[in-house]
Amino acid sequence: MDLASLIRFRPPGHVNAGFPAELKVGRRLRELGVPTLHGACIGADPKRERELDYLALLGGRLWIVEVKSSEGHPPRWSADGVRLVGPATLETARRQIRRQVEALSAILPGTLVAGVVVFSERVRVEPPREDAITLDSLPDLVARENIGTASATTLDLWERLHQLRAACLD
Repeated sequence: MDLASLIRFRPPGHVNAGFPAELKVGRRLRELGVPTLHGACIGADPKRERELDYLALLGGRLWIVEVKSSEGHPPRWSADGVRLVGPATLETARRQIRRQVEALSAILPGTLVAGVVVFSERVRVEPPREDAITLDSLPDLVARENIGTASATTLDLWERLHQLRAACLD
């Protein structure tokens, strides 16, 4: 099956409730020198596709970055005044990123795919997890994972994804 039938990009100007948080995380990724593509949708059936906030090329892997904001949810606060992300919210986000990684890996066999949930504001993730971090922790993830280089196959795939994105802008 053709890559264009499995991966699409949201049209420019597509805005959802999480868009401001997505822009904030995308800006930080670019500041850290991480190449990104925003708004990919994967799946052969548009009615059942999965929306990915960001694809990022980091080290030798293609990363899915799922952006979350705790705004709009009833707040819980720590004793030191930091907003808490509880276990139920965290597990839902982690389950979502696992499904996205599985779906993208199935579409792109042989490509190393990883995923992370990034909360766009200052929160404390409880219990702490490496696959769910805050915007403040993003530089640590980039430093830890930005080792090695992508294979020629992964770089070719990244170029094809850019071409698909460009076709959406036309």
